[in-house]
Amino acid sequence: MIDPARVGNPHIRAHASEGRLFRSVLAEALDDRNIACTVIVEKTLGAEARKAIDRPPGQIAKEIAGMGRALGGPWRAEEKSAATAAWMVL
Repeated sequence: MIDPARVGNPHIRAHASEGRLFRSVLAEALDDRNIACTVIVEKTLGAEARKAIDRPPGQIAKEIAGMGRALGGPWRAEEKSAATAAWMVL
């Protein structure tokens, strides 16, 4: 996870802090309702996916790219990340 204090640019630091805030608020709200939650940041998603899906990273990326082609239209990084996380849960 990015430590906002280590980010030099104040604008980028604000975005990093904002992301941390949203993750912590959501995780806390889920915990208050006894709903299991795991926070995985983009930096560790690949390693976590490899463990959960038990396939090499290249194969995971190829499958995710194929999902995007099947859907058509833009398939941005955040959509690829969401699809990867959903696959991990399945």
